[in-house]
Amino acid sequence: MSDNEKPNFKDMKIIIDPDALAEMEEEMEPEELQKFLNELTEAVRSGKMFEDSEPVDMDKLMIEDPELYQKLINREQAFREEDDKQHKLH
Repeated sequence: MSDNEKPNFKDMKIIIDPDALAEMEEEMEPEELQKFLNELTEAVRSGKMFEDSEPVDMDKLMIEDPELYQKLINREQAFREEDDKQHKLH
């Protein structure tokens, strides 16, 4: 792919961690959550999310916000474990 070509994100599948979704459902009104999910979907499909995003410096996050750091690490581990289970089933 050349530098001028953009990848097609339209068919990209968005997977939200069930615990993260449950947390958002607790913190947001249903309409607010739906609006957020619609905006997230549009940002992914248009590629804007990837163009405008910046990687998280996990070492810095560990120092600045250890609670959030641990939450992200735990969710990533749970996601990987679930993904490994799914691959073993196929």
